[in-house]
Amino acid sequence: MKIGNFIAAVCMLGVSACYAQNATGLIGQWMGTTKSPATGGELQIQVVIGESKSVWKFNSPSALRRPNPCFDREFPLAVQSSTSGKFVLNVDGSSVIQGCPSFFVNLELTDPRTLSGAFGDGRPAVLRKM
Repeated sequence: MKIGNFIAAVCMLGVSACYAQNATGLIGQWMGTTKSPATGGELQIQVVIGESKSVWKFNSPSALRRPNPCFDREFPLAVQSSTSGKFVLNVDGSSVIQGCPSFFVNLELTDPRTLSGAFGDGRPAVLRKM
């Protein structure tokens, strides 16, 4: 029975090390673009993933854009690891401003500097590490 406990402990340590390695690879600033689900216009994405705080920010590159209270605001971001190299980013915009979106993005680390995947509504998402 003791050998079984030892093997279980070694396996748990291996899983913890793998998770830590994946999370560490995400730390930093990421940039990307997507389409607005409401207008179809281009939106810029800025993501900062830190050890203690992570944030998401949308912005419209159009100089003639309508004022939008959800642009240029930092929204809380929670990073969840689903499997090795795959992540879910949960963005809680409604906790900052009522009416701003809360959503999730499924992403995969396709290389050390690229996260690719899709929003929950199917829109593609690609982020590149700066």
